[in-house]
Amino acid sequence: MSAPQEAHYNAAVRVLRYLYTTKSYKLVFARKSGFKHQGQELTAFTDSTWNTCPDTSKSRGGHVLLLWGSPILWVSKLQTITALSSCEAEYVQACLAARDVVWVRRILKDLLLPQQLPTQLYIDNQSAMKLAKHLMTKPASRHILLRYHWLREQVREKILKLAYVKTDDNLADPFTKVLPKCKFQKFVNTWLKA
Repeated sequence: MSAPQEAHYNAAVRVLRYLYTTKSYKLVFARKSGFKHQGQELTAFTDSTWNTCPDTSKSRGGHVLLLWGSPILWVSKLQTITALSSCEAEYVQACLAARDVVWVRRILKDLLLPQQLPTQLYIDNQSAMKLAKHLMTKPASRHILLRYHWLREQVREKILKLAYVKTDDNLADPFTKVLPKCKFQKFVNTWLKA
């Protein structure tokens, strides 16, 4: 704000053009939406792109929570720790998504919409899933902060159920990296109705 350049102006114009062309889009909540990943009413997707930031080597993570097929909460930001592997970055992001899932489940319970089944958390990294299910205890994972192992408790207590999703079908993908227009549009069409 203190020293705007032409690049800032161009970025602002691009955002305004996008908002103008998508002003008719809306989220639609329907109990029977036909959404292919909707086993329960609350569903979550998580993803991370390892070593994204060239200055800090931190990873960009993102997750999205869907209720009846529409996004109700989404996050995209650099992780606060520097992950030493893509597995660790995905595991950390899955833990952050799990925290939001628990929070939303509490809100839904207060709204008299309790979740009877574990919330499905889709991850596109098999190693992170094994680590979260406590099937993998190797020296390479001992350094991960204990607070991220909280995810294991949520899986054990059946609050979360981890499921694998292909990277191309991971709805959290747009929150971690720049996507080609056709792939981005695929995700937009999944969530929004024009």
